[in-house]
Amino acid sequence: FVSGLHADTSADMQRYEQLRGQGVPFVLVNGFSAKVQAPFISPDDRAAMRLAVTHLVALGHTRIGLAVGPKRFVPVLRKIEGFHATMQEQLGLGPDEVEELIQHSLYTLEGG
Repeated sequence: FVSGLHADTSADMQRYEQLRGQGVPFVLVNGFSAKVQAPFISPDDRAAMRLAVTHLVALGHTRIGLAVGPKRFVPVLRKIEGFHATMQEQLGLGPDEVEELIQHSLYTLEGG
């Protein structure tokens, strides 16, 4: 069984309770949800953004953008948090300035 709804903060988590009720073991991948009692594994998206921005700043870049999916997805929220913090720390940008550098698109071919 594969599902990614746990990473969507607006999704109904009932399917996971049904799985638990049926005794089906499962692990959440790339999206923790406090609404679902299950083990999980995820990359450190905040640290990844810190590394990426730090590298680009070290190369001399000062205008760095972030293209991510919709805000309702847990990995997107973590990336945005890391991007905001690092852009503010490394380049002295304010929260509104950083927000202008973030573009959201859908996870589709057209969205990139």
